[in-house]
Amino acid sequence: MFKGVYEGKNAKHQSKRILILGESHYDKDGYNDFTTDSVVQNFYSNPGEKKYQFFHKIAKCFFENVKDIDDEFESFWNNVYLSLIHISEPTRLALI
Repeated sequence: MFKGVYEGKNAKHQSKRILILGESHYDKDGYNDFTTDSVVQNFYSNPGEKKYQFFHKIAKCFFENVKDIDDEFESFWNNVYLSLIHISEPTRLALI
């Protein structure tokens, strides 16, 4: 798992708290400070990059009519927690 959990600035003040779990993703260029928080901050700075579409899709599940990245953060990302889980090898799931 990436170091830490992203905590939206208003997340702990919500009456119902939301934790989003996502599988980790990789950037071929890499980041020096590759934490969950830094991934979200990079998304905020570069919302149009294809690798960040996961974040837009999750937010749209809750708020469909966001106008721009600032609106998306104010409406959604500032109010949730996010943890990205690293899976190093292919995992086989069995349904019982």
